[in-house]
Amino acid sequence: MHRLAVCVVLAFISFPGVVAAQGDPAGRTRGVVVDSAGQPLESVEVSATTIGRVARTDTDGRFTLAGLLAGPNRLLVRRLGWKTVDTTITVDSKSSTQAWIRARSQLR
Repeated sequence: MHRLAVCVVLAFISFPGVVAAQGDPAGRTRGVVVDSAGQPLESVEVSATTIGRVARTDTDGRFTLAGLLAGPNRLLVRRLGWKTVDTTITVDSKSSTQAWIRARSQLR
């Protein structure tokens, strides 16, 4: 019984180290999604798949994703009738990362 208690305690002590090794969820990215002519796109879903955060663009095509991991983050950019954009951004936990994403219509 004593061994089991020691194993449980060791597991709890080592768990924060595992979480810390995955990165600090303190980064943020702000960006704009535009069409091929450079016009902003509204209601585009921008997903940070690495940590499961989702945002939608406003009428000016702008979005903000907070709580991202410092380092590389995969973004999926989707809107009905448009090709999915799959890209990776590198987030700096000390400053806001800027992203400019060009989407393409499926009609072309």
